[in-house]
Amino acid sequence: MTNSQEYYLPSVLVQTNSYDCGVHVCRYVVNLVRMVNDAEVKMPNVKMTDVMDNFSTSISGHELFGYTESDISRMRTEIYNVMFLHLCLHKIKHHNFRSL
Repeated sequence: MTNSQEYYLPSVLVQTNSYDCGVHVCRYVVNLVRMVNDAEVKMPNVKMTDVMDNFSTSISGHELFGYTESDISRMRTEIYNVMFLHLCLHKIKHHNFRSL
């Protein structure tokens, strides 16, 4: 028995280098969560065509996915800043200032 899986590929920005895959994944996840939870950008009523193409068209046409490489560059910096702030707060909490 052979199992096969169909893949649907929405038309979204893809990485153009060998180091931003994680940033793109984070951006996709944030956008998908916002599509579901944020009242301002929420998807309209789901239609059968959306289900049939695994929401490929809905994602491709959604404003959240209309970002550019400059947005990815900015987001990479934002992720770094959040991680650095988390590290600093952790060190402050544990009184380990020597390695800051």
